[in-house]
Amino acid sequence: MTLEAFDQQGTIPVTTQAELTEVIDRLIARTADVEIGLSLGFAPSTENDGRHQVVIGVGKNGHGFLQYVDDAGIFWTRAEQPRHGTTAYYFPGHPFSAPSEVEVPLETVRAGVQEYLDTGQRPSCAAWCPDPGVEWNMVLLP
Repeated sequence: MTLEAFDQQGTIPVTTQAELTEVIDRLIARTADVEIGLSLGFAPSTENDGRHQVVIGVGKNGHGFLQYVDDAGIFWTRAEQPRHGTTAYYFPGHPFSAPSEVEVPLETVRAGVQEYLDTGQRPSCAAWCPDPGVEWNMVLLP
């Protein structure tokens, strides 16, 4: 399956693990220049591949999140050992605070997006929870 990675800079086709690694590495590198975590979406390049998407967040603390959206609902990764508080993230046009309960190690984020690229399904490498009620537009941009 071919995915399109999308953010404020446009879309990038992703078909291989190397391309996926490059996109995620660039997102991680961009977090060095800002005070908050950054997010990026991935969706199938054609509707023939279904109506679903994955959004990832990359925080400055070695953690991030996966969000899976399909016709059944919105699901977020569930942390094995939640820390306290929230982390500020920015998705193009939508700053938000994610609770620590949805943050997982970046290795899990990488593995989840790779599994999504390979299968087009919600990744099985992480535990999931229903949408925890993330409040969008609740943080100030730097």
